[in-house]
Amino acid sequence: MAFIDFDTPVNDDGYRWWYIDAISDDGQQALTIIIFVGSVFSPYYAWSRQKGSTKAESHCAINVALYGQSRRWCMTERAANSIDRNPTYYRVGPSQACVVNNELICSIDEYAMPFAQRVIGQVRIKLETTNTTAFSLDDAQQHYWQALAPHTPITVEFEKPEIAWQGSAYVDANFGHEPMENAFKSWNWSRAHLENGDTVVQYDVNQRSGLKDCKTLVFGNNGCSTQAGISQHKILASTRYWRIPRSTRLQNDARVENFTTLEDTPFYSRSRFDTTVSGQKASCIHESIEFDRFKQRWVQILLPFRMPRKTSATNPKPGRESNAICE
Repeated sequence: MAFIDFDTPVNDDGYRWWYIDAISDDGQQALTIIIFVGSVFSPYYAWSRQKGSTKAESHCAINVALYGQSRRWCMTERAANSIDRNPTYYRVGPSQACVVNNELICSIDEYAMPFAQRVIGQVRIKLETTNTTAFSLDDAQQHYWQALAPHTPITVEFEKPEIAWQGSAYVDANFGHEPMENAFKSWNWSRAHLENGDTVVQYDVNQRSGLKDCKTLVFGNNGCSTQAGISQHKILASTRYWRIPRSTRLQNDARVENFTTLEDTPFYSRSRFDTTVSGQKASCIHESIEFDRFKQRWVQILLPFRMPRKTSATNPKPGRESNAICE
């Protein structure tokens, strides 16, 4: 198992995150969870860095997004006095993640923004993978990405909102030694789950140096290799409200179908769509990020409405059954 320890050191001004996305077997539900040490899109972290070097552990969060019958968005940033970390356990305020018997368990206890609805539940993801390689995303080798469990089962059970489903998940990790906006102007990323169990991941990055890099990797039972034949550049519709440009790459004659925007923010979009790869149906999650937008002060002033910060110490609530497995 190549899962990255939760207490792996993170440089000042840097970041590390563990990312999960999943779609239910019936296609009606989806979720994303991102577990941050050094919250890369935090306005508070950006403002602190303007005053000098800043410890990543002072800006931590667990971001939870639920899509489908009950949409929720949670991302409360916490200071270092509200986190605990060891190789297999990471607590951020009242929410926790742990690795037990090759299973990643996320116990969530958060408030959704902007209406402060409770979000309480548990997510369990199998961690069976052959990939142990981290890939550099920039020529200066300051930013890296590693697929941990590219195509794996997930079980979702939430008390608030009341939802339960099973599906297929994708798990990866990113880390960097500097702020992301230092290296990148923008990127488009996607992962596609294929019918045969393979996963195709695309990273198209526009570096601040002017260089562009396009990676396409396929992960299967035999590890990963470069995937040929995905070269047709496809411009996707810009987001409705914030006009974020989006694009992807397809195989010749493939089409984008059932395109749905999940998140439309001033600098970031998340979408899902279906396509085909080598004749197989492919279920895709896609994101586009405009780092120049993120750097704008007007954008950073808007973000706290959905990303509050708490600096007082916060501990797990005693007696919550969903947290007991991780404690």
